[in-house]
Amino acid sequence: MGKQMPGGRTSTRFTSAGQQYDHGCQFFRASSGPFKRLVREWLQAGVIAEWKPRLGVYDATTGSFKKREDLGPAEAAAAGSGFFDALSPTAGPMFVGQPSMETVVAHVLEQCPAAGAGPGLELGEGWEAEGGNTLRLNTRVHKARWSEGKWHLAGERVQLDSNGGIDPCLPSGEAWNLGVFDALVLADSQVAKPGSHGHITFETPPASLRELQRQLTGLSRVPLFSLLVGWPPNAAGALLPGDAVQVVGGQAVQWVANDTSKPGRKRTDGMTCWVAVTRPDFAARLVGASPGKALAGLPQAGPEYNAKKAQEIWTAMQSDLRAAMGIRPLNRPKYLSAHRWGSAYVTNPLGQPAVSDVDSRWAACGDFCLGAGVESAAISGASAADAVANMLGLPPATPAAGAAAGLGMQGSKGGKEGGKDGLAHSHSTGEAGLRAGLGGRLTASGPSMHRR
Repeated sequence: MGKQMPGGRTSTRFTSAGQQYDHGCQFFRASSGPFKRLVREWLQAGVIAEWKPRLGVYDATTGSFKKREDLGPAEAAAAGSGFFDALSPTAGPMFVGQPSMETVVAHVLEQCPAAGAGPGLELGEGWEAEGGNTLRLNTRVHKARWSEGKWHLAGERVQLDSNGGIDPCLPSGEAWNLGVFDALVLADSQVAKPGSHGHITFETPPASLRELQRQLTGLSRVPLFSLLVGWPPNAAGALLPGDAVQVVGGQAVQWVANDTSKPGRKRTDGMTCWVAVTRPDFAARLVGASPGKALAGLPQAGPEYNAKKAQEIWTAMQSDLRAAMGIRPLNRPKYLSAHRWGSAYVTNPLGQPAVSDVDSRWAACGDFCLGAGVESAAISGASAADAVANMLGLPPATPAAGAAAGLGMQGSKGGKEGGKDGLAHSHSTGEAGLRAGLGGRLTASGPSMHRR
């Protein structure tokens, strides 16, 4: 749940040995004018860089590989509709955070001007940005009440397991009165999903919020898994004929990428870190094959569960890539782990940048609004930021505030998440940008909170 840094699906998994994996967002692009301006600023600040991988498509049924530049028009068009349009001939440059994905959100928070006075609430472990905004992690909002023109929130401290998920075997803290706020920002569709980590019980909700809950309940969510693979020196050099490969015709994975090839990721110990993202249908089978439905219809994740799923994905991936490797099996990795994105993306987003109600002072943003991707998340967050500014009688939100409102909550067809791990950061960073950029006093819901 982002115990160390903000970012959600734009965060990075670090191992005890210092390996790093972009287990959520693999890359992003910019197409709209406002987001392109933000990207230019991030480039100038050095927190992102263009990733120019040796990119291609591998057909598991024929064992053939083609570089992106060698694809014919029809092949390019077909391949472009796959993993996050990675091979689209008309898409722009691919960007990544450097030296890690979460650097982007950290930078955005630091650009948001501090608003208001007084210390932040001491709730859980925190990370303080240079702008004076204090981010509090490991705190879950589970109740919200609209009363006398204010939002009253209650929540609890949560304990995390070694993979960043809530550990049901560790004691959680006492329930807390988290405070009274002028506005509420909902940054994930899980708020309307009973049993999920992000579910919130609304006491006497206004009619507009009941309608939002009805719409969110009708969303169709898709799970995905990320497989994190670390090889010792010289063991993975010939894994695939490229740095990033879209896999078609396989049973298990749709994307395999060498994270070590990304700018700022070069290692001195010779280790190479790869990330594979499963196909949605394969992920659904993995979820359905496990006993127990502890969390909103999903089996309880934990170290044993993750290790078991990692081995299953690893075995299936070897089968997908067998033709590429010829008679040689894949080398056994030194590090192997899996991360489940319980709600990686929705297939039927609402189709609007954000949802809000000025009378009861709430706004909702996320990948359930416009769809998957960092850019859609930033646009959604900016729309929510402007809506809150309007309802509080404040100037329009700054670009950084809008970006902070959206980043950390994006999903994608290629493996970004709206489930338990994305909630902590999506909500806290969303509130961070809104609160700091608008100068108001508000909160975002979820497993963590951020208040000034």
